[in-house]
This record gives sequence, structure tokens and C-alpha cells, in this order.
Amino acid sequence: MMSTSILATVAAMAALIAAPAAYADDHAQHAPGSATIKDVGKPGNKAVPDNPPGKSVMIDDQAFIPKALEGSMAEVELADLALEKSKNDSVKNFAQQMKKDHSASQSVLANAATQEGIEQPKQLSAKHQKIKDELSKLQGEEFDREYMSHMVKDHEQELAMYSAKARTGDGDVSSLAQRMVPVLDRHLNMARSVSQGITTGQELEEQRQGKAPRPAHGPAEQ
Repeated sequence: MMSTSILATVAAMAALIAAPAAYADDHAQHAPGSATIKDVGKPGNKAVPDNPPGKSVMIDDQAFIPKALEGSMAEVELADLALEKSKNDSVKNFAQQMKKDHSASQSVLANAATQEGIEQPKQLSAKHQKIKDELSKLQGEEFDREYMSHMVKDHEQELAMYSAKARTGDGDVSSLAQRMVPVLDRHLNMARSVSQGITTGQELEEQRQGKAPRPAHGPAEQ
């Protein structure tokens, strides 16, 4: 079982990253072509369902920490990639929040693994590395669409995994998972909001040809 000090650190971390993101303010300024983010992570959002979207894979408690750690590592590396490649303010702000939150969770999970003698992943899995490599080849709106689409799917799967472990894990692992579920739920809401606000390739072409209205938040990319 995890030590009390680890659980205290997890509690502090979860409280820190559960705070509403600063960039979700209704009065935030958005660059042309950026998605609008409203009511993200604010009180009143729909509660996490017992069986959230995404494939839920049941794993034992010893496997949960390295699996969760690997997920946070991937989130941080993909966030760095988005900060480097994207020119969409909403995507970049989302990526910055993911880097902040998942760096914190990565640190806590790594500490937990060390104290419990659990082997930690040293690099991304082949699956996550493939996703990173594919995203690295993309540019502009194509990158933004694919990155945010992956973020929605990834957080659906993470939320399902953490929610399942919150219900089925032992006392300590269940407690860790329970504290992270609201954070991941907020991340999923953010990802969906940003993803829905990104102009698709077809919409962009129609806007250029004058066949579709331009978004209210600014002109389409030229």
C-alpha cells in the first residue's frame, strides 16, 4: 500500500491542478482562427458518469501506476510538440495546461512508483511514440485538428481507466484515482471545447470561396 506521505502529496497535487484554468475566462482574447473556450472546468459541469466514454481496460493495482505514469509522460511530450507547432492560441493554451497538470501528476506518480518499488517506464510506449511521430509530420490546422482529436480520445480512455480503478482498486490506489477523476473530466471538457472550435479543412475552403460564413471570433486563416 502507498505511504501516507504519498497520498498527502497526491491530495495536494490534485487540489492544485483541479483549479479552473486561467485561460477559460469568458473575457479572454483569442487570435484569428482560434477556438472559443467558455465555461471550461467551471462549477456546474456535468458530473463524471459511472461509465465514461472510452474503452475501459481493467488492470491490477501494481500495473496501474506505471500505466498512469506513461500516460502523463505522453501528455507532456505531446503538449511540448503542440506548443512548438501550433499557431492557434486556444490549442497552445490547452497544451500549456496539459503540460502543467500532467507534469505535476507525472512527478507524484514517479514518486509513488519509487517508494513502492515499482519499475517506471523510461520512454514512451510504441503506441504513444507512433502518435507523436505522426503528429510531428503535420503542420497548421491539420496538426491542430489531429492533436485535439487525439486529446479527446486519449482523455476519454484515461477517464475510463481512472474511474474504473477508483471503483475497484485497493484503498490507496482507489484514493489516488478518485482524486484524479475530476481533473481528467475537466481536461476532457477542455479538449472537446477546443476541438469543436477548430475550423475543418472543408469549412476553411468554403470560407475562402465565400460559400460559408466566417467564424465570429475572427477571419479564417489566409
